[in-house]
Amino acid sequence: MSIKRWFGGAGLVVLTGALGACVAGGPGAPATEGGQQETGRGVSVGEREVGIANSDGRPDAVGRSTAPAPATSALPPVLTGKRWGTIVRTESFEGGVSLLDGGRLAEVDGDEGRQLFAPTPIGGKKYLVKAYKRSSTTPLCWVARNPGGGRPLIVEGAACNAQDRHQQFDVTPVTRDGRQVYLFSNSSAYLRHSARSGLILEESGDAQPVSYFRINDNGPAPVG
Repeated sequence: MSIKRWFGGAGLVVLTGALGACVAGGPGAPATEGGQQETGRGVSVGEREVGIANSDGRPDAVGRSTAPAPATSALPPVLTGKRWGTIVRTESFEGGVSLLDGGRLAEVDGDEGRQLFAPTPIGGKKYLVKAYKRSSTTPLCWVARNPGGGRPLIVEGAACNAQDRHQQFDVTPVTRDGRQVYLFSNSSAYLRHSARSGLILEESGDAQPVSYFRINDNGPAPVG
């Protein structure tokens, strides 16, 4: 592969200072893939409820935010937008996350797609997750999509737009077993692995499982 192996490179980023005392847990179990409510207090996921863009790119009835300029001094290096790295699900034994040329975020064990990511703060604790190929300095950004037909929400690529709510992701540092990992979410729908559908976005209920991800630092990201 042209980039560092999924488990190689700089490895986990250790969070220092006050931010190192961040939350030591995660949200509970997601709703079922089709958007139906599970037992307990699981919340149904629907286009209206979480404000996800339709498959043709048209947003539903949601507002657009104008976030203030972010302060990055207390962030882990991989969350400053100045470093890029591979993203690996902690439960995955091989392979990593890729934004495929066909547009969807998936897990692969080859070199296909965009496999270098630079979460870039845009204010209000929100991030654009920029996706690059090693040979390119022009990113695409993650965007939450509703493919319709009762299928689960997914992540695709789009031209970066910090004002698009569907591109504004939360990237939450979590300490698990003494290691720094991350949760990715958009409008309370969390990125997780589904045995049937691959990487999807689902709202959480009260219990496990969710998916945690490592960000393996691969050096300075392109400027801009």
